[in-house]
Amino acid sequence: MTEYESNFLCGKFESEWGQDAVDFYKAVGVSDKDASAMKGLKIRYQHSREGNGKMTLEWIVDAMSNLNGKMVFEFGKACHINSPMVGGKADITTWLIDDNHTILLMKSEGYGTWVINEVYHEGGNSVTYMHKESGKTYTEKWARNSV
Repeated sequence: MTEYESNFLCGKFESEWGQDAVDFYKAVGVSDKDASAMKGLKIRYQHSREGNGKMTLEWIVDAMSNLNGKMVFEFGKACHINSPMVGGKADITTWLIDDNHTILLMKSEGYGTWVINEVYHEGGNSVTYMHKESGKTYTEKWARNSV
């Protein structure tokens, strides 16, 4: 599947990092100081269609603007980005499994290889991160947000 018909992927989403996020990010290479500073912060992102099969993902982290970023991608093609949020330079490939399910493969210079499983629904989504090198996993719940 290369295109999608539903609106599940598009929209604005919000989550808050707790201690489980801090523990995961420390395990995958984020410094203790930076990971600890993430606790309690809200993170928001927005998916939108760009046309020609492309989508934009833009993210904002409260009180840590150095982590904010944006990427434009096409399903099935590697997107090259350079952002502190992903450990510097990274190649990210996103596959659309069905109209509410994506899988991403991220190869990051700073944080290694991740498999990210996203399942969308009317109220938001669930994102599970698996870090290949450490074997650690972490699941976030995101609420769909109209702001």
